[in-house]
Amino acid sequence: MLKNIVSPFIQVKKTKIKASKKEGESIKTDAVNLVKIAKREREINNYNEVWAVFDKDGYTKHEEAFLYAKRHGVNLAFSSIAFEHWILLHYEQNRNAFPKSQNVIDYLEQAGYFTGYSKKANISIYPSLKDLTKTAIENAAWLRMEMANNLATGDEKIYELNPYTTVDKLVMKLLHFNPVTYEYIKKTVKISDFSITVNDVQRHCGITVSVCIVNHGKCGYLVNNHCNHFYLKDEDQNKFPLVIDTPIKIEPSSTQDIALNFEISSATGNLRLHFSPKPNEILIIALDNITEL
Repeated sequence: MLKNIVSPFIQVKKTKIKASKKEGESIKTDAVNLVKIAKREREINNYNEVWAVFDKDGYTKHEEAFLYAKRHGVNLAFSSIAFEHWILLHYEQNRNAFPKSQNVIDYLEQAGYFTGYSKKANISIYPSLKDLTKTAIENAAWLRMEMANNLATGDEKIYELNPYTTVDKLVMKLLHFNPVTYEYIKKTVKISDFSITVNDVQRHCGITVSVCIVNHGKCGYLVNNHCNHFYLKDEDQNKFPLVIDTPIKIEPSSTQDIALNFEISSATGNLRLHFSPKPNEILIIALDNITEL
């Protein structure tokens, strides 16, 4: 998708998008030079922000590139092992550590996700992926959650992880998608004016999710069937709405434990709790361990 929008880096100024390469400069395999060109273009053209786009398999000098980008405020849309893992995330959640980009391409072909794809082929891949962009953004957030422990034990060196991607962050800017946070149950996450913790999940004539919500805001928050702030999704993107008998109001600066009930007769794979208190923010909680009663 992104290859048809920008290559090898872009600058965003209002709605203007520009790819750039100076004559005689080698940016195909040198990530540091790529970041330096992005910095220079911002200074020459007074761009609001610049992004360098590269992956682990196709470029060198990753550590130097990350350090230079951090020092000079250049944003990075990075993929490991290859950009093709971002394409794969349009179709499934996958944390396989593929050794090379060709291995990802072969997987896409064998799974029947994207046939005929080639790095050298001059084809537009966006028409095939655009309807799956939201799924890819959610799956990229999921992948970073999955790799969080690896990142912490690796001294925050993103370029040493496999797999990993931050391409979604650039795509969200370009296409004006809402940011997504992904987390496990029993982890407290702050989103908007709220902190939320999923403490337990049980199946009994549906799904009951026990949630602790802290309202940090100055206004009360009403949980009911009509707000559509809470809902479940399965792996086929089937959506299951909240069913609650009595609306619950969470007063400002207060904490409340509530039970969220969802009527589900059948679902595919693991369930995800979605919480979107405001239109521009989405929290997804992986409900991978459900107690059967």
